[in-house]
Amino acid sequence: MVINRLFFSLVSFPNGIFASAPDFSETEIKIWNPNNGNLGMTLEPSFSVQALAIGNGNLVIKEMGWFHPTNKPINGSLLRTITNIDYSYPACSGMVVLVNGDIACVVGSESLKPNESWYMKQGAYLASLTNGDLAIGLNDYIEIWNPSRQILLRTLRATSSISALACLPNGDLASGVYPNLIVIWNPFNGTLLRTLNGKRTPIRKLTVLSNGYIAGAEQEEVKIWNPYDGKLIQTLKTQSYRIMALATLPNEQIAIGLGEKTIQIWDSMKGVLLRTLTGQTTYIYAMTILPNGDLATGVGGKIAIWNPNSGELMKTLGKYLKDVKYLILLKNGDLASGHSDGTIKIWKM
Repeated sequence: MVINRLFFSLVSFPNGIFASAPDFSETEIKIWNPNNGNLGMTLEPSFSVQALAIGNGNLVIKEMGWFHPTNKPINGSLLRTITNIDYSYPACSGMVVLVNGDIACVVGSESLKPNESWYMKQGAYLASLTNGDLAIGLNDYIEIWNPSRQILLRTLRATSSISALACLPNGDLASGVYPNLIVIWNPFNGTLLRTLNGKRTPIRKLTVLSNGYIAGAEQEEVKIWNPYDGKLIQTLKTQSYRIMALATLPNEQIAIGLGEKTIQIWDSMKGVLLRTLTGQTTYIYAMTILPNGDLATGVGGKIAIWNPNSGELMKTLGKYLKDVKYLILLKNGDLASGHSDGTIKIWKM
């Protein structure tokens, strides 16, 4: 299957299917049959959708395609490549997994300037809800879609631009809202439940910890919140000028990818820096935890697999690939990587 646009982000649905999309001017999200490549349906949001931000990137959505990874060679093997090349712009990618296991990947063009946060006001974001619906955030509102029925269910209105989305274990939806808020919603009826106040900088990234608490990345800090009562639990001061990526680890630990090309492993509840992983040669836009507890990171055109407990680099996947902009674990345990040339690669893990 070929999609004639450069993709930017991936939203992963637990069954391993992909959705893809390009272009600032387009408003369609297309759903594809992963088995025969046929177009199944089209969603038509009321805005030109831009994709999730990965690290500090903005993405643009035009169409979504669903793909099923097949074949299962040895661990570390590249299973297949989904080609998706058209634009000459650099790409960022992101992924979220829906309840049915599908992966929605988003394509388009973006303009990213290091150390700037202007893009936070104009990026778009995706989140998979616990009932299989899809949340799409852009500007100051979030649309809730039923992707299988192509129905826009409701629209949530925020006070300012959306800067991140994440689904909580109880089904609530957390959204970063410019300039420094985390707003918790009931996405099923549109009720605003509570607002968490951050520092003075945008919430660049949200991730849910193993205990259900939520971590929000600001300029140089990661704040840990209890999203159910709004209490600030801990502040992790990275001493970095830029937080690129977050990943949830077991035992309430969190991995933080930094602009200094390092990864910090923290005990999120105690606020203790446990160790720092070094040796990366470029920015880390993507991280995800693997079933065996190892940490997969995108480092330039390679995927580095780390033991986060010992700090040991276990192995490296890929050679001479375009930059890895996003990583996500599929329901079957395989790994999907999104690259700056618009390709999506599926790896046996």
